[in-house]
This record gives sequence, C-alpha cells and structure tokens, in this order.
Amino acid sequence: MNENSSSGWKFEIMEVSNGVYKVRALNKDGLKIELEGFDPEKLMLDIKKSALEIEMKARQNRKDSSH
Repeated sequence: MNENSSSGWKFEIMEVSNGVYKVRALNKDGLKIELEGFDPEKLMLDIKKSALEIEMKARQNRKDSSH
C-alpha cells in the first residue's frame, strides 16, 4: 500500500514476513524513516507522527536561521 500526504511524504507499508510489517516514509528531500512491527495500523500512525515531528523541527530550524 502506498499513500501520499500533503506534507510531501510518501508512505509505504509492506508485509515482509508472515505477520511482520515494514512501514517506510520518504520525503521530497530524501529523508527516510522505517519502522517494523506486528500492527500495521499502529506503525502507520507512529511513522506519520515521526514525519510530522521532523517537519516541525525543520520549519523551526528554517525560522531560527532566518533571524
């Protein structure tokens, strides 16, 4: 399953073994996050949270560097 978000992240979820899932997030700048586990819904929520945190930190860094 592939999913794109408005924040520029692309999310993929794959069953890599029986009942074991890998979730990957890639953004337009080449950053990558990967998580593995047994609950694909929780993994997707966790990876989206991580992507949002990265975006928030990047925005803050851009804001701080513009002063």
